Amino acid sequence: MSESLVTEKQLTKAEISPVKLNTDTGTLAVREYLDKSIVVGKQLSDAIALIPQYWSDFWQAYQRPVKLLGWIVAGIIVLKVALAVLDAVNDFPLLAPTFELVGFGYGAWFIYRFIIGFASRQELSTRINNLKSYLFGQ
Repeated sequence: MSESLVTEKQLTKAEISPVKLNTDTGTLAVREYLDKSIVVGKQLSDAIALIPQYWSDFWQAYQRPVKLLGWIVAGIIVLKVALAVLDAVNDFPLLAPTFELVGFGYGAWFIYRFIIGFASRQELSTRINNLKSYLFGQ
C-alpha cells in the first residue's frame, strides 16, 4: 500500500505540467458548461417551485391518514414523557409510597361513591354513556 503512494518530488515535469487549452476550444467548453448549468438551474428552480403544489395535492389525497399518524406519534411522545416523569418521581424516597397511598385512597372513595349504591351506579352509567355519545356521536 505504501508502494503506491508517490511523493511530489518523484513526479516528472510532464506529469505536473499545466494543461493548455486552445483558446477557441477552451472558450467553447466554458460556454457549453455555462449553458448546461443554466439549464440544470432552471430545471431545479422549476422543481422547487412545484413543491407547494405537490404538498397541497398530497394533503388533499391523504389528509386523514396523515392526521392519524400525527396523533399516534404525539401519543407515543406524550406516553414516553409521562413515563420519564413518573420514573423521575419514583426516584424520590417518599414520593412513590405517598402516591400509592393517594391512589388507594382515591380507589376506595370511587368504590364507596359510585359502586356500592344502586342509584350511584346508575349515575355512573349515565355519565359514561354521555361521555361516549359526546366522543363518538350518536
